[in-house]
Amino acid sequence: MPNACMVVHATYPDDARVRREAETLLGDGWQVDVVCIRGSGEPPVEVCNGATVYRLPVQRHRGQGLAVYLLEYAKFFALASYRIMRLHLRRGYDVVQVHNMPDFLVFTALAPRLLGARAVLDIHDLVPELYAARFAGGADNPAVRLTRWVERASIAFADYVLTAGEPFRRRLLARGVAPEKLTVIMNSADPQLFHPLPLSPAPRADRFTLVYHGGLYERYGLDIAIRAIAQLRDQIPELRLLIYGEGEASDDLARLVAELHLEEQVQLCGYVAIDEIPERIAGADLGVVPYRSNPFTDMLYPTKAFECLAMNIPVITSRTEAMAELFAGIDDMFFEPENVTDLAQRIASLYQSPERRRRLLHDAQAAYAPYAWENQRREYTMLLRRLIAPQHPVPHTVR
Repeated sequence: MPNACMVVHATYPDDARVRREAETLLGDGWQVDVVCIRGSGEPPVEVCNGATVYRLPVQRHRGQGLAVYLLEYAKFFALASYRIMRLHLRRGYDVVQVHNMPDFLVFTALAPRLLGARAVLDIHDLVPELYAARFAGGADNPAVRLTRWVERASIAFADYVLTAGEPFRRRLLARGVAPEKLTVIMNSADPQLFHPLPLSPAPRADRFTLVYHGGLYERYGLDIAIRAIAQLRDQIPELRLLIYGEGEASDDLARLVAELHLEEQVQLCGYVAIDEIPERIAGADLGVVPYRSNPFTDMLYPTKAFECLAMNIPVITSRTEAMAELFAGIDDMFFEPENVTDLAQRIASLYQSPERRRRLLHDAQAAYAPYAWENQRREYTMLLRRLIAPQHPVPHTVR
């Protein structure tokens, strides 16, 4: 039975990609350990759906300066390196899969790699692009230049690299990553969690509900959605927007809701465990993904959009480059990034036409179908199986 260790600077099982991949390996006959940070009230060691989870005493510092983040990362790196080395001596890992951010966490796999394990770097986000979008000076900022160097070193150390979308793959290839070392595993919706649910009681016909679930950050544009609700509250009776999640923009969003007197229309529901999200969003009329457009968000495939589609909820999203490419020709799905009026008009037109909502859902689900997890899981498990069998070449899928 092959053994794998997942390493992530996040809580588990809340990170959807890590959970989806860990449970996929378990279903494929692997033993899986997860090394992660410990959230409030969580036990240091726990078995979650078959995976043994080792939680380290590292506190998250959201919205803090770069120096605070680096100290937090350094503490996790030191504790994780020691824990993984000890676990490897007991377990004999075949694969240590390290999830960014940050990229340099892949070096926590140094001891197992020296002893024969394969190190896989799973790039959820391209750190240089994220930092370029956040810091003054963009690509010329010293912090951004440092992240580019760290990314190169981390990829060079890894035996193999996974990334979350075709735009990320193209950018990494342009930076010199060998194509035979790189594969896309999409952030598809987890079919164990996100699927159509029976509604009880039935949704109210006189209420129009929009939902968003995920991180609350300035780059994700929730303020744009809130301002669109302000434009629509006199046009759509019983209009409401439910926002599930937490992040550094939470306080600013709460102030905006109060400033616009939208307490009856907009509910900031806070953190909700991923297992509870499907029940919370079931029966919504429309999902909304109002990302701003910048060098980072233009490359993202928002998993929340795929999760809504998996639950038969149509979605509208800002016209970022990646989403416009993936869902080409589905005009009702898009509004112009950061354009409050365009978003409000798109919501109003879909509210007025249930038939357009049904057509939007049908067309978007058809475009998404090739990337559903049922297809992605086969590629993922086959890749890792071949990665630990040197006599077979690692498959490379061109998209």
